[in-house]
Amino acid sequence: MACLRYLNLCAEELYLRRRRYLKDRVWRIWEAELARTLSSRLFVREWRSLRAQFDTYPDFQYWVESKMNHERTQAKV
Repeated sequence: MACLRYLNLCAEELYLRRRRYLKDRVWRIWEAELARTLSSRLFVREWRSLRAQFDTYPDFQYWVESKMNHERTQAKV
């Protein structure tokens, strides 16, 4: 349940960003932390079962998966 709540918060933040309610400086700080958290083993594991909760927000699904993949790629470099 905690992972789902966190993902809902992330979805809201992304929505606000895309609607330009958040300044670039604030978003850069938040996005770095969100990416780090989303790429954790816990969220990667839980995303498999929680992804369907966001079927009505495919942009968010794509964003989450891009953050997970980017962080994993960066860790290997």
